[in-house]
Amino acid sequence: MSHTLHREGSAESLANDYIVLQMPGQDRGMAGSAENNRRFIRLAIKNHAVNYNHETLGALYTIPDAEHVLSTELADGGGIHAVFTDPEDLTNFLADLKEANMGYSVVVSGLLKRVDECCHKAGLKRHTVNLSLGVHGRTDKLAPDDVREVTTMCGHGMVTAALVLDCVERIAGGRMTAKAAAEKQAALCPCGIFNPVRAETLLRQMADARMNGKS
Repeated sequence: MSHTLHREGSAESLANDYIVLQMPGQDRGMAGSAENNRRFIRLAIKNHAVNYNHETLGALYTIPDAEHVLSTELADGGGIHAVFTDPEDLTNFLADLKEANMGYSVVVSGLLKRVDECCHKAGLKRHTVNLSLGVHGRTDKLAPDDVREVTTMCGHGMVTAALVLDCVERIAGGRMTAKAAAEKQAALCPCGIFNPVRAETLLRQMADARMNGKS
């Protein structure tokens, strides 16, 4: 799934960033998928997902609360995502999905070795691998590396470099907390694949670097 594939950052940072996508097939598997999507969200909440969404209703940071998704009548169909920061939580979630046996393909994005380990512990074996080949062309036009670590967590580009830099300046100036800035950015990502926990850490690091004159 390309919009979760191109996250940038160090291996240490990406070791706390995993995205799971479930989507029913368009030709079959649609019937009953609304209730299965609810089951997916319940299991994500149980296993400490830091963000999630339903394609029709929006994401955790764009809706009133989790109960809104669980109680609203949904139509069949639509993709659904969940984000985890802890490999153990991801492992337990995958094990729960295996036990639920909803009959859908599931895509997991993250460091390949870590994802393989989680799948193995959950009693699963991956079927296919997609790898990002990076960015080619006029790379001099890109935002700085540290900014892209944040912006690439929204695969549709709704979190802009300008917003990230503005938030960093506000954090450095004591006008905004890193947590508030991360949640503000998460609210702009309707897919629910933005990781606010990782963003908080990255934003704080950027603000600290600017205050210390390193950036």
